[in-house]
Order: sequence, then C-alpha cells, then structure tokens
Amino acid sequence: MNINTVNRTKRGNRYCGPAVISAVTGCTTDDAARAIRHHSGQRAVMGVFDRHLIAAFKSHWDIEAIDVCKFDGPAKSRPTLAQWLRENKSIRTAGRVFLVSAGNHYQLISGRRCVCSLTKDVVSVRDPSVRRRSRVDRVLELKGKPKPTPLCISMLGRL
Repeated sequence: MNINTVNRTKRGNRYCGPAVISAVTGCTTDDAARAIRHHSGQRAVMGVFDRHLIAAFKSHWDIEAIDVCKFDGPAKSRPTLAQWLRENKSIRTAGRVFLVSAGNHYQLISGRRCVCSLTKDVVSVRDPSVRRRSRVDRVLELKGKPKPTPLCISMLGRL
C-alpha cells in the first residue's frame, strides 16, 4: 500500500479525516467525507472519531485498520510524534502505512514520508509542516488494497 497526495477539489473538504482517506484510496476528499457521514450521521465532517474513520475504511474500501498502540492517560505521559518516530524506526518500512492520531489531527506515515491535510503532498517526516511536537493518542496500521465495495460505488455514484 502506498500513500499519495491528497485529492481535493477547489472547494472540497479540507479536514484531516477525509484527507487521510483520500491519500490512501485516491478518491476526492468530498467522497471520503460522504463515506464518513454514512457511518457517523454528521451533517458536515469537520472532526472525526477513530471508529467512524475505521468503519469507512473497512466498509467502503475494504482496508483493515489494526491497532499498533494506544496511549491512555494524561498528555504528559504520551510520547510526542518525534519520539514515536524515533522509537519505531524499525517497523516503519516503505510498504507499511500507519494512521497516526496526534494532537487531534490525523496523518499517514509510511517509511520516512508523511501526508496529511496540512501538507497535502507527500513530504518527509522532517518537514517543518509536520507537527512533530504533538502528543500521539493512537497508531493504526492500514492493511489491504484500496478497492471500492459495491455499497461505496452505489453511494458515491462512481458508475
């Protein structure tokens, strides 16, 4: 699985939940927001719970999200993104994609590359736009090949 640039139309959704779906699947952020709304019941996707993002990945694109680690407790006890990147250098290979929730923001990390709604393009994890000082809440590994399911095709009107 690879990460790509965020596919956002001129007036498309700008938030991080739809952006990470777009970066993995190649769909537009509006289509990703529509898939999230299908599970969350929100009128507008401006913030996403982990469970809604995981459900959209699984049911619409057949991508499995597996917990790598989850940090509970106060923010001071959780590692920063820079610390997590340093400690998990051995598992971050080029073919593996990690969905990191850090500082109320989602980003995708694969090897030494990162993409999110702020960067829009695939950049290095050392890029100044990557928020390395934010505290990590949860890390999920995404597995599978992005393919739209029949429900997704009919819902998003791709045929």
